[in-house]
Amino acid sequence: MLNRTVYEALPYAYIVLASLLLVTQDAAPAWMIGIALYYWGARVWLMRSNARCARATTRKRVSLPSAWYEAAPFVYLLAGLVCGQIYSHVEVAQLQPMTLAASAMFLFAGLSSWMMRIIRRDFHRLTPRLVAC
Repeated sequence: MLNRTVYEALPYAYIVLASLLLVTQDAAPAWMIGIALYYWGARVWLMRSNARCARATTRKRVSLPSAWYEAAPFVYLLAGLVCGQIYSHVEVAQLQPMTLAASAMFLFAGLSSWMMRIIRRDFHRLTPRLVAC
């Protein structure tokens, strides 16, 4: 049995390790391993988050399909990492500012939406009544 702190940190470790692989490596096998680690880290985080969250039966205001809505922060982060890699390999000077700006925007959108979900779900977990996450 894993220690609780190690168990809780595993999805974050997968995502950080995958991000490092995607940013630092150029080989195709490293990218495949990085994307697989990223996918499983995001999947484990989503499964844990959904299992700990008490769902209310009220109508959701989200117009996106549930799977896309839940995975959106991770998709944005991955898009930011890919744009960062494109920025480092692009030779055309006119495209570099656009790829850098796209990378920064995707990373900001992914990190901010992920942090908002973490904060919101931690807050709701501390309240005694059942609430929608």
